Amino acid sequence: MPTALPRLVLVLSMVAGLTAFPATSLAQSSSVPAEQAFSHAYNLYANQLYGQAAPAFHRFRTHHPAHPSLAEALYYEAESLLALERADAAVALFRQFQQQFPHHPLAFQARLALGQHFYTRGEYDRTLNALQSVLDDAP
Repeated sequence: MPTALPRLVLVLSMVAGLTAFPATSLAQSSSVPAEQAFSHAYNLYANQLYGQAAPAFHRFRTHHPAHPSLAEALYYEAESLLALERADAAVALFRQFQQQFPHHPLAFQARLALGQHFYTRGEYDRTLNALQSVLDDAP
């Protein structure tokens, strides 16, 4: 029992320290891992390690759903899946990207990627639809 008292005092002082400045302490500690997670996933993508990049971007999106880089993570996850020839999953993510982030700078590239994908598969009607949406939304 006497050995538990110092540990209890230590824990209580740590909790008191966290609650004294909750917003700044927690915000700083959560933003660093998010930035590191995104950077790690992007480096995998940039080095064409798509098999590792896709799940890394997915984990980032799952753990940081309100992060400012969420749109980029979704886009690069879709690109990674497309590079891995997991076309159905990639198309679903590109469509999700278009629905969630229609005015994002990468939205144009997402539509082009879909058009190119359909073209290489010989799905010319879907190619025309995807590329027409690019033309319709072009500035």
